[in-house]
Amino acid sequence: MDEVTADRFRAALIKGFFHALVEAPVSLEEKMENHPKDRHVLAAAVHAKVDVIVTSNLKDFPASSLAPWNMEVMHPDDFLNYLCNENGDDVLYDLISTQIAGYKKPPMTFLEFLSNFENEQPKFASRILIYAYSYEVEKFAINALASVTNAGKGQRVLSGNRYKISETNNEISIIEKSTKREVFRSCSDGFIGNLKVKDIEIFQEALKQLNEEGYS
Repeated sequence: MDEVTADRFRAALIKGFFHALVEAPVSLEEKMENHPKDRHVLAAAVHAKVDVIVTSNLKDFPASSLAPWNMEVMHPDDFLNYLCNENGDDVLYDLISTQIAGYKKPPMTFLEFLSNFENEQPKFASRILIYAYSYEVEKFAINALASVTNAGKGQRVLSGNRYKISETNNEISIIEKSTKREVFRSCSDGFIGNLKVKDIEIFQEALKQLNEEGYS
């Protein structure tokens, strides 16, 4: 990020979150016992009386340095999942959709946006992908399994180059063969798995081909 872009970003943050700006007294910063380069962060959190510091840099905020202030530190991935638990996946999905709608130069798709989360917040990204695409993934699996002609009693299995798709007692499972990752599972109480953006892109293309071949 160059200096001009950084200044523009800082100005946007100040404009949008003016009331969130905190400047802690130097005397308070001197009392902090976490990593020296991040003591100003902890001091600001104490001064603002927050309950949680959200950061990927967990090692600079050991529990012993937070205990005197009744505070905890949380990784962004865990925090975003906490917000989902507290407010519902639909609320976070709507917030993301609203944010994406604001991107004009350049525009951004939902999958492009979530791909930015996958390295640092993989659990959250997968959770939102499951919320947004579970029925589409299930439809892909059902259509793919429709091509299986040698199904056993109550079970169908289709093993491709990358994925193994199976259906047992009306539960559908998709496994990535090379990593044994459970990509997707439909069960009686909903959908679970570890979906990635690349999976969705592959399934969407495959579903398109299946529809063209009459498996729909």
